[in-house]
Amino acid sequence: MKKSRSIILLAIFWVLLLSQLSRANADSIEQAAQEIYYETLSPFCPGRALADCPTEQATILKAKIKTELKSGKSKESVYEGILKEYGEHLRSMPSMSGWNSIVWLAPLLLLVGGGLLVILKIRAKGDDLDGNASQSDNSDNEFIAKIKSDRH
Repeated sequence: MKKSRSIILLAIFWVLLLSQLSRANADSIEQAAQEIYYETLSPFCPGRALADCPTEQATILKAKIKTELKSGKSKESVYEGILKEYGEHLRSMPSMSGWNSIVWLAPLLLLVGGGLLVILKIRAKGDDLDGNASQSDNSDNEFIAKIKSDRH
């Protein structure tokens, strides 16, 4: 009697444990699918993420993505498969390789270049002011000297 009760409790424990593991696996599959939906532009709704595309074709593609994830494929391999099938232009963010690196580096280079240009312009303006100040000091001195000479 005691042994059968232990076996039943152990079986219940394993059933509960396995159901929790399968629920966690389903949650991770759903999360991976959602990430792919938002990282991919829709081939059916230009300019929209796959997650936001209401077309029937997008629904079919989303189901295909979930099926591939459930079959054990990794998120990365499913994503790369979509890009291979539909094209690299579906990336919501360009990769940091080849010519795409210009997209990432151009804003930084423009910011640094613009900052240097502003600094150079400010320095050049400061040099002009110093030159004008010494010129006005000379004319002031000449004016003061003329006034003094006129008084005598």
